[in-house]
Amino acid sequence: MKKLILYFCAFAASLFFGVFLWDRVPCAQKIMQLAADHSSAVFSKSCHFVRKISGFEKLQVFERHISPEQALALFPEHRDGKSFVELAFIPHTLMHVRFSKEEPGKKHIISQEGEILWSLVNGEMVLHTGTWACSKGFRECLLLHAGKQDMCVIQTLATLGGATSRESLAQALALRNIRADRVIRECQKKKLIFASGNQIGTHFQQLQPIRGCTTILNSSPVWFQKPRNSVIFPAQYSEDRVRHLVKMIFGDNFLIVRSSTVYVPVYKVSLISADKSIRVEYINAVTGKPFQDI
Repeated sequence: MKKLILYFCAFAASLFFGVFLWDRVPCAQKIMQLAADHSSAVFSKSCHFVRKISGFEKLQVFERHISPEQALALFPEHRDGKSFVELAFIPHTLMHVRFSKEEPGKKHIISQEGEILWSLVNGEMVLHTGTWACSKGFRECLLLHAGKQDMCVIQTLATLGGATSRESLAQALALRNIRADRVIRECQKKKLIFASGNQIGTHFQQLQPIRGCTTILNSSPVWFQKPRNSVIFPAQYSEDRVRHLVKMIFGDNFLIVRSSTVYVPVYKVSLISADKSIRVEYINAVTGKPFQDI
């Protein structure tokens, strides 16, 4: 009973002291508000760290549709060899987005909403999780630190077939109120485009202008306890850098409503030949097809 009274008195004293600081000390208000704003995030990260070191880490993943045995069976020439399979997870960022888009054949603009799945390892957008088709050329944009106007030039060139005359490019950029000469020079300095005589081209001939596109998700990711002995590939690009690039691609009327880190399961298949050489292949555990660009 004495302990209960003591606890109650301590609680009342701390509450009184907190109210006193709130009313009398201006900087205390800011400190308390800051603590309240960040406490949930700190608690969440602490829980994640504890789960990680205790071996009970949970990941948001796409479900596997093939087994390790099925992945190994894709290489029948190594069926009798000393080959083995490991499970790995590739980090992606999944963004729920809203943006404006011109309706085809009409002059008015419509609002669109959807999901964008972007790899943090190869730097490309996943266009369809059924085939795992990806965009082309945006990894280089991340590597070369392309800016907003750089992206306008590159995507304009992509829509013009990858190369065009300097005049045609300048005319297309003028429609966007961009000073073509200065922007083209800046892009050349960054090695994002090249000039050959009067022709301007991009090194990324297969760059897909994805503005207005969202990822087609065949299924939603689920929470899953990370299996022991599985590995997580380190991210090559931060989520902040990817989000910044996506905002430049989609323009001003673009909003990321929420985002989360999700993982794609892949099988690392190590194939040992008769001469003891080892060949490593990666199989997408969702589609059963080779996983490229790791």
